[in-house]
Amino acid sequence: MTLVRSVSNQSALHQYVELLVRLHSLISEGRGDGELADELRDLMDASWYRMSEAELRIARQASADLYLLNPGETIPFPIDVTFTTELATTLAKSKEQNDYITALEQLRLRANEIGAHRALSLMSICYSHLGLSDLSILFAQRSIEFAIDHSRSYSQLLLSMIRAGKREAALALARKLLEKSELLDPEVRLLCATLFLGESHFHENDVASRLVEEAIKEFSAILGTLNSQQNTTKDSLKIDCFYFMGEASYLSGNTNVAIDYLNRAIKIHPLDEKSLILRGLLRLRTDFKSAIKDFSDAIACGTHSFEAYYYVAYDALASESFDECIHFAQIGLIQSSDAESKSELHEMIAYSLIGNSKSFEVLPVPEIRRHFLIAMRLAPFDAKYEQRLQEFEAFVEQNKIPKQRALKPEDVTIKGIELRAESYLAAV
Repeated sequence: MTLVRSVSNQSALHQYVELLVRLHSLISEGRGDGELADELRDLMDASWYRMSEAELRIARQASADLYLLNPGETIPFPIDVTFTTELATTLAKSKEQNDYITALEQLRLRANEIGAHRALSLMSICYSHLGLSDLSILFAQRSIEFAIDHSRSYSQLLLSMIRAGKREAALALARKLLEKSELLDPEVRLLCATLFLGESHFHENDVASRLVEEAIKEFSAILGTLNSQQNTTKDSLKIDCFYFMGEASYLSGNTNVAIDYLNRAIKIHPLDEKSLILRGLLRLRTDFKSAIKDFSDAIACGTHSFEAYYYVAYDALASESFDECIHFAQIGLIQSSDAESKSELHEMIAYSLIGNSKSFEVLPVPEIRRHFLIAMRLAPFDAKYEQRLQEFEAFVEQNKIPKQRALKPEDVTIKGIELRAESYLAAV
């Protein structure tokens, strides 16, 4: 009963793999023929018959691969063989197609073409992408036994823990790694520092402050190391450090210091999208024109950030550049998932359509009405949209063009500032 309850809320595949890991653990302890092992097998059978063919393929592969985790088990991968070009090409193709189960199968079929450490690391990555984070952690731990560069091996383990939601364990590992920070690759140290910063978003007051301070300490140390090396190939790391120092300084209440760090990131790479967006958000109240320039530059980079399109559309409406407002507002609607923000964009489009109409005869009444109604539906508790629709209808009844809204830069709504530490960790 206890076993059933512990996995009942998971998918059939996740249930099966969790039970499989428990069974393998019992087998490695010499208890594979006991009552508990038999109970696990019965539960696994129940999960097996509820899986799709695709899930069964993953389950079979996981069952075969788990034997590699047993202490004393012979690893089929050579210890000192380099990664062959042929296998690398095959795995790259699987990655492009998000076909991670084929990648796992190829790793076992062509075991003589790859060294043990890299093979186990790649298996960890594949299981992570398949959503089996706990299994990913086990393979990352096993890969460390065969590693030459332990710092990079630990970074894979760290990422597996983060993806599995084991945040406290990830923090503990990061702090353990940083005890010997002089031995760490700067990229691994950056990962640890970003973890501290990302974790601060989930806490308040003293705990959040301490995590931000830890992050700032590490980012500063990384920058010191990179500056002493004078290595331009590490510029991307510098940009990330400057950006995250900007985030950390903002969280510490030092907006001017944050902007200074973002300036330094942008000086290295003038079109660093994330730095342009954050600097724009931080400058909206004090330097609206420069903020809009940052958002426009980010748009030129092809940003998917909703904020850039929202504020450029707002500025265009305030400047009576109505076609431009409609253009950017429509893109913002695609990029945003926030109902309140979408309602504001629909309102901007409605007023731009009004502004573009030189006479009542060409006023697109049904389209304008539709945008006001959508804004009302998206923000049902905000009375202003209903009020503005009523004002619009009153003018229409009199065959007059409605009054245009007068927008000022200082009246702009500052959206919640999106911090990137969490998304950075997810994308690594």
